[in-house]
Amino acid sequence: MIHRGAILGVWSARFALAAAVCGLGLVSCSKEKTRASETSTTDTTLEETGWTPSGPLTSSTPVTDPSKDEGMLCGWPGNIPPARSEAGDADLIYGQTVRASRSYRVVGGRIYDRGEEIYLKGINWFGLDTSDLAPHGLWSGHTRRDYLERIVELKFNAIRLPLAPEAIEDGNFSAPWAFEGDVDTGREHLKRMLDETADLGLYVLLDIHTCSAYSGSAIGDPFECLGYDQERWLDNLEALAELASDYSNVVGIDLFNEPHAMTWSDWRQLVAAGAERVLRTNPYILVFAEGV
Repeated sequence: MIHRGAILGVWSARFALAAAVCGLGLVSCSKEKTRASETSTTDTTLEETGWTPSGPLTSSTPVTDPSKDEGMLCGWPGNIPPARSEAGDADLIYGQTVRASRSYRVVGGRIYDRGEEIYLKGINWFGLDTSDLAPHGLWSGHTRRDYLERIVELKFNAIRLPLAPEAIEDGNFSAPWAFEGDVDTGREHLKRMLDETADLGLYVLLDIHTCSAYSGSAIGDPFECLGYDQERWLDNLEALAELASDYSNVVGIDLFNEPHAMTWSDWRQLVAAGAERVLRTNPYILVFAEGV
């Protein structure tokens, strides 16, 4: 049976709201909780769509009230046509000139991929944030490709990939059920996921979801886990930024999932430090910062 948490939680991005550091590509991710009063939630399983794996995969899909936002916060934008970035053709990011035609950028609250406006409708795929260090659901007999192709069929165009530090760093073995030939570590599974999403044209948002694969996802402070400090977090961000340079489908990096145990003042300083490490390494992607 496929665990109900194998693929869970639909997220959408039409706006990158409240850019925290103007001109750095630093954006605040608009997720389901943003302006929640204007959205409702519907529960849908992949089984209900006509595909029946050996167990249900449940998602919660935010649905916008069209009378208030014309579908622009979550999901597809209805009759709003794609637009091109008009705010100049280059940005200066930590001394590096980054042309719009070669990068992701945010202009006027809209996300652009190499100059073309894009709308992200994605789904979380958990597992690389856990002690299994592999995408959940592969134990069912369905392959990674099976799931990704079905995700494409369901009209999603992006994956948010929650990660533990052990999936970013080399040499940490996955659960034995997840071994695929020479793919037997979290890092190798991460790269295999990026290979296959790129092949299918799916965007990816890399998310540092927890400070340890053994601590669960309810962590509210990046440094809550023993042995995980700011320098290791920054090293992980740099490693992801370097990895993203090999994959043009990686939109950006989510600095840390739901830092609810932090004050805004403390988190703001970490966001600035994390964004700088990412963008000095790879100024062609976006940085996503969640609220506290």
